[in-house]
Amino acid sequence: MKSYKNIFWLCWICMLNTYINAQQPGGVSTPILWIETTQNSLDKSDAKGVPHLNFHPLKAWDNAFEIEQQVFPKKDKMSLFLVFQSMKKDAAFEMNTLEKEELAISDSHITNKRLLDYESDQGKAKFMFYKDRWTGLKNLDLLFIDQIGSDFVLAEIILYDRFISKNQQYRIESYLSIKYGISLTEDKSYYNADGKNILKGKNGEFSKRVTAIGRDDNSKLYQKQSVNYYADHFFGISLGKITTWNSENLENLKNNSFIFWSDNDGTLELNTTKKQGLSYSDIAWKFNLNSMQEAEKEIHVYTDFPLLQNVKGNQAWFIWMGNSSSKDYLKEGTLYPLQKEGEQYSTTLLLNKLEHNGQILKYVLKGRPTDRDPSLEIFPNPASTKQEIQVMINNPQKSKLTLLISDAASKVNYTKKLGKQAQIKESVSLGEPGIYHVQISSKENQFSQSIIVSE
Repeated sequence: MKSYKNIFWLCWICMLNTYINAQQPGGVSTPILWIETTQNSLDKSDAKGVPHLNFHPLKAWDNAFEIEQQVFPKKDKMSLFLVFQSMKKDAAFEMNTLEKEELAISDSHITNKRLLDYESDQGKAKFMFYKDRWTGLKNLDLLFIDQIGSDFVLAEIILYDRFISKNQQYRIESYLSIKYGISLTEDKSYYNADGKNILKGKNGEFSKRVTAIGRDDNSKLYQKQSVNYYADHFFGISLGKITTWNSENLENLKNNSFIFWSDNDGTLELNTTKKQGLSYSDIAWKFNLNSMQEAEKEIHVYTDFPLLQNVKGNQAWFIWMGNSSSKDYLKEGTLYPLQKEGEQYSTTLLLNKLEHNGQILKYVLKGRPTDRDPSLEIFPNPASTKQEIQVMINNPQKSKLTLLISDAASKVNYTKKLGKQAQIKESVSLGEPGIYHVQISSKENQFSQSIIVSE
């Protein structure tokens, strides 16, 4: 039997009654334990670089914590929800009593009175629901929760001392899915805290990676920016400018208002329309605004689509929004230009519930490259601090160019004005390891490329 001398997180016990008497997870009343890892629960030293799940912090707790006797009635049933990420195949989270080890959960199985394997992507964040009886235990006097090591990170625990109903389960799963950007299975519907269906399952072609922003005051849910955890690249939607933490976003939604989107499981490849001179992405997203309470709402789209930096000549990237039957991307729908914003690209859309419900989003590349477009070559890449880096610009055109090299913190490490030549070569030494951005700009064009420098 392990010794649990460190009583951890006493503040959570003090706040437990506040949770129970006010907002409930999924609107399901009286959990005997509800713990969230919030921004305020982090030490200041932890806040920078802490792992997060859909703009909510994940935290590793290296020691066990103990819940006092009076919190738990003497019952033998349990319904447990857990949002976590673990790199362990062995038990990473344990719930124990004074009598024995009762429940152990790993990245692939649950052990109570039997060993249950479950399907999951190893090492990925997930939320799980587990309902069972404590193994022959009817007097739950004292409960210990142990999270083993820093490779287990926790977002939320919800524990009931009873078997909850299917409808209650669906409400809590919907709450956790929207909050943490982890989609339910494609056949499952989403429900608010009142048990109302806010999105039906089985959405045909657009059934992959369902994601949402939304507000439900009875469920303590107020998700103002979201990105799907299992997406191939960052594609996020935010009310206003995106922030480090969801709680820092100061924009507003009406209560019980939800904006859903999902994708078609398309690839990151481009298709080309010869007549229009456009290339458009195979992947696409579809809005569902049936549960949006506002008549219209402005949103910001953020993306790091890998091809966005591959621009030549007069080409430019856009987000296209139109209906699913559109084939003419210039005459049907609207093109919204993508602008560089930090490490990502963004644009602003105005969603109108009457016009834009069921509308499709795609990446569109407009313009045509030519054989005389400028091109940038950097070698070696990656490079070491002991090597000279060769920067070659082909077809620099008529305008004078500026070469600028900056580090990840946007500090300029090298800059030079370049003349008008058919081909320009520059040798540059970068003495410190890191990721650098090489940018060439002129009156007509601006293009860039990254280089990794190691010791």
